[in-house]
Amino acid sequence: MFPWKLASILLSTVARRPGRVADLIFHLSEMYQVAYKNVCYDFAINGELWLLDRLKDVTVEIIFDVGANHGEWSAAASARFPNAAIHAFEIVPATYHYLEDTARRIPNIRPNPFGLADHTGFIDVNVWQNNDTVSSVLQQSGMRKDARRSVIQCAVRRADEYCYDQGINRIDILKIDVEGSENLVLNGFGDLWDGENIGLVQFEYGMANIYSHYLLIDFWRDFEKRNYRIGKLMPNGIKFTDFSPLYEDFRGPNYVAVHKSRKDLFQVLG
Repeated sequence: MFPWKLASILLSTVARRPGRVADLIFHLSEMYQVAYKNVCYDFAINGELWLLDRLKDVTVEIIFDVGANHGEWSAAASARFPNAAIHAFEIVPATYHYLEDTARRIPNIRPNPFGLADHTGFIDVNVWQNNDTVSSVLQQSGMRKDARRSVIQCAVRRADEYCYDQGINRIDILKIDVEGSENLVLNGFGDLWDGENIGLVQFEYGMANIYSHYLLIDFWRDFEKRNYRIGKLMPNGIKFTDFSPLYEDFRGPNYVAVHKSRKDLFQVLG
């Protein structure tokens, strides 16, 4: 009998007998899966800084940080691309003030007090007390039962309108972290998806996508239609693969899409 088959039988036997040993093995396996799948939101160690460091070897002039929060990621991008224009968007007014403070210290960050979506106007946003990192157009009440929530109206713009006003026809890095409304942001770029106008997209996927009903397979299908390759961002690399239903685990956190024509990006990303 092969060792893995024997291990499977032993583990199955333990799992069917509830108790402290079974619980311990379960929690240890959960901890291992979290580490193995890179379920980590600390951008210093989850691969986000690795990605920025690797991109230093290509030309980067325009960066979009959609869902910028206090501007921590924008600041990290500025340190690596001091000559790039970083357009940062924060939808919640109270949170935007922190982003504005960051931009005062870092001249190439251009803060915007609105979000990006598939229309220009206003949208209801759920703001959670004591945690402005999870503000969302989705209620996600089942995920935060003990948190207090308020709903406020916030301004949004279509990205293609904003780019037209700013004279932008090319984006080198598009980073999106908007707690489940990524599809609204993506749709707002309209014709900018044509050709090679947007080189690389980093987007977040997780539990919020249960509520948005925009699943990982939808990201995959939409990006493939736009001629992109997709892969999960790991601490020291990107796993570019075809889609598998096994990836639909709502664990996240970050994936990367690169336009297939950008051989320069694939070269530095390995």
